[in-house]
Amino acid sequence: MMRFRKLMLTCFLCASVIFLWAGIPLFSSLFHMNAEAEALANNGRVFTNGDRLMLLVAQILFLAPAVLGLLSGIAFFTLQTRKRTGRLSAIIASTAFLVATGIFMLDDAHLNRRGPVLHAPGYFLTVAVQLFMGVGGLLAFGYKGRRPDSPSQPG
Repeated sequence: MMRFRKLMLTCFLCASVIFLWAGIPLFSSLFHMNAEAEALANNGRVFTNGDRLMLLVAQILFLAPAVLGLLSGIAFFTLQTRKRTGRLSAIIASTAFLVATGIFMLDDAHLNRRGPVLHAPGYFLTVAVQLFMGVGGLLAFGYKGRRPDSPSQPG
């Protein structure tokens, strides 16, 4: 189990670097998106509730890599420094990966419900990696287990 925990620790480090590297450039796109929406509103464009909902979903999708990278980085740091909150942060990061996988798959199913199934390049690899990070993190850090220095029988 210790080898699997070390593997998951390395996966959290890699995920934090990759997702932060991918998520930071999306912030500029997010600011451009808000500026364009504000410019359209100033020119007399009336946004419907559907338009506002789609803008909110787009903003959440643009922030998701940075949030996943931040949570993975926190999990790696707290586990590496053996903080008391290490298990909790790993469980939170793993749960975030599972939620992101679910949203990613629902979004793909929604976009492809009317036409042919077209997937982005690397779609299945992304889903598999996120699913591995979520389930693997919960398996590795969800069960507290017995410490080697504690006696097996109290008393």
